[in-house]
Amino acid sequence: DVFVDDRFIGEHSFRVEPSTDRWVLTTTAKFEVKILFFTAFRYDHSNIEVWDQAGLLRIEASTDSNGTLYRVNGERVEDQFSLNTQDGDRLLPGDVMTFAYWNPAILGAQELLNSQTGDVLQIQVEESGPDEVLYNDEPLQTIRYDIQMEKGPISLWYGRDDQRWTALESVTDGGRRLRYVPRELPEAFNLQPLMD
Repeated sequence: DVFVDDRFIGEHSFRVEPSTDRWVLTTTAKFEVKILFFTAFRYDHSNIEVWDQAGLLRIEASTDSNGTLYRVNGERVEDQFSLNTQDGDRLLPGDVMTFAYWNPAILGAQELLNSQTGDVLQIQVEESGPDEVLYNDEPLQTIRYDIQMEKGPISLWYGRDDQRWTALESVTDGGRRLRYVPRELPEAFNLQPLMD
């Protein structure tokens, strides 16, 4: 569930399915912000990512952000990642990763690919230490990490013992608090040993 301040605005779902030698992520996001009876903001995003032992193998994403359309398609070819977006074609390093919150290996990255726009953003990850996240009114023992970026930080919480992703928080362009609250806790999923 996704909230702006304390107002529910929609949902963002993540499903990771393993196969013999790869993982397929399917994600969809649908947000709608209404003021009285007027829809002030609407967001619709769908994304399929394929990961293998070396990292991100393919991506196919489309987004409608309040009427602005984006598309991101790419595939790893040898030691490079060929990316095609609404802004044209680019070659990226072959080990590029997206903002794959479900995968704590992103905490070791120095840049991440935005699956909405196709932009590659420079990041710095800071561990903020032990914290608690409430799930069904019960405290979960977590570790908080802050991904610092030019546009502002994203805070992520992972289980202290199993590294499962449990929460997200950031600040919108308008200065409001955006929060992800899990309906169900995901299974612990860690590609880190495969990324070494």
